[in-house]
Amino acid sequence: MVIRVFIIWMCLGSAVACANAAVIFQDDFNDGDAAGWSEYDGTFSVVSGTYRIQSTAFANDARSVVGDAAWADYTIDLDFNLASSATPQTCVLFRVEQIASGVDAGRYYQFLIKDYKVAFSLINYSGGNATNLKSVLYPVATDTWHHVELAVEGATATAYLDGVPVLDYDGFTHYPTGRIGLKTINRSTAFFDNIVVTPEPATVSLLALGGLAVLWRRRRGRPLTPGHRRTVTPNQISYQ
Repeated sequence: MVIRVFIIWMCLGSAVACANAAVIFQDDFNDGDAAGWSEYDGTFSVVSGTYRIQSTAFANDARSVVGDAAWADYTIDLDFNLASSATPQTCVLFRVEQIASGVDAGRYYQFLIKDYKVAFSLINYSGGNATNLKSVLYPVATDTWHHVELAVEGATATAYLDGVPVLDYDGFTHYPTGRIGLKTINRSTAFFDNIVVTPEPATVSLLALGGLAVLWRRRRGRPLTPGHRRTVTPNQISYQ
């Protein structure tokens, strides 16, 4: 009995370790740069270990993408701070199939975050007229750090803000694979940090002695990392 429990404990530990190690991309910008990211049509800088992306004009899409074009099902975790402005808005891009310089130039999906609503959109060289797939009114405080988790699997995606599920949609059938990205629009500025991409679904199954089945799945809706407090102005960032 003791031997069996010990073996099962070892298998459980191996399964959880394997699941926790399943990270396909991460960047906390503590190295002072955004090496590996491809940037389009905005101003970009790393400030105090965060990635600052600024849209420089109306109808200017500042975008930065990273990853593998073959990525299909994955979860994006990141912290963001949307600076206050006349029209504050930022996006998390997923399944980026193509991207180029120009307004809505590319083929990808985006999770749009404004100070009063969130939405899923389809971009297909839309020229400023993104296809709205689903949206909902939801207040998002500016000049405040938030955590977003975006889980994409098959034709479905679910978005969480600060641990709360805010939007889901079933119908992402245009682009089956693609990279991830970040975006600001119409003179908006946002800061990003602690970006982690993991395969989806994050599930490990294990058959142990006596036919025991163990199933592990990542907890959804992780809130902002405790102690991650910053204050932001459009031109600088400071810790407190």
